[in-house]
Amino acid sequence: VATKFFPYPWRWQHHSFQNALKGSLKRLGTESVDLYQIHFPLRPRNFKYWVDALADAAEDGLIKAVGVSNFTSEQTKRTHEILLGRGIQLASNQIGYSLLNRSPESNGILETCKELGVSVISYGPLAEGLLTGKYGPQNPPPLPRRLRWAGRRLKALPPLISLMKDIGSAHQSTPSQVALNWLIKRDTLPIPGVKSARQAADNAATMYWNLTESEFDALNRATINFLPD
Repeated sequence: VATKFFPYPWRWQHHSFQNALKGSLKRLGTESVDLYQIHFPLRPRNFKYWVDALADAAEDGLIKAVGVSNFTSEQTKRTHEILLGRGIQLASNQIGYSLLNRSPESNGILETCKELGVSVISYGPLAEGLLTGKYGPQNPPPLPRRLRWAGRRLKALPPLISLMKDIGSAHQSTPSQVALNWLIKRDTLPIPGVKSARQAADNAATMYWNLTESEFDALNRATINFLPD
């Protein structure tokens, strides 16, 4: 079980963190949580303040593993250093990552996490549904997603989805599974959202097959324009 603390501006004191964590534990009906994460390194507090709060909760036995979300490479390094000083390993960093958002490959975060032994959890792995094959230039996603993905990403979808369908057919799989498999091959843990039991079963089936090296390379080439310089 994993959950998060969002450091809103009005949640800036130590007891805010403690109250939020204890509230989550009460709602979950448990005495500890497997993974507790800082959602964003937001001000007014320096993120070190919240990292220390995580460490305190871990030492109190309320958290089994500590994580962060949306932390940059440098913030991840600093968090790891702070926690290591207290004998605690940073477990994970949850970041936006998909075939249509390959910035983690160029901004240093993947390399940093690998170097420090920090697991990467990929949110938005299906790009808000665009990588399922449901949408395209003639059938754009509804607002506000349409605004976020307008432009070259939407225009690049048809040939990418065609490739994903070809790859999927070789494994009796769907474009969604291909997108998730690509992230797994990148040594990350994708966490797709689901709206039905069918979608959950389809996503889970990703675990039963693997992309070949040539399929992996083909997907990399097809989405090279989404890898920032």
